[in-house]
Amino acid sequence: EVNNKLFDFISYISGNGGKVIKEDLWGTKNLAYEIDDFYKGVYCLTSFDADNSAIRTLDRKMREDKDIMRHMIIQKGG
Repeated sequence: EVNNKLFDFISYISGNGGKVIKEDLWGTKNLAYEIDDFYKGVYCLTSFDADNSAIRTLDRKMREDKDIMRHMIIQKGG
């Protein structure tokens, strides 16, 4: 399930002119605090380049996905 989700998001990035630089699945970890009765979650880190429109759409897709408890997209300076 997690690998399928990750593949879907990576495919979205690549399919919309972006480039995935690195993907790192950290696995199941204890959460810092309980979220909706969950104490563990699967963490992954993906570095990518994409235009602002694709990033906004990806952010919306991740917010709307009921299987994703939290996500964060950070723009690196440069």
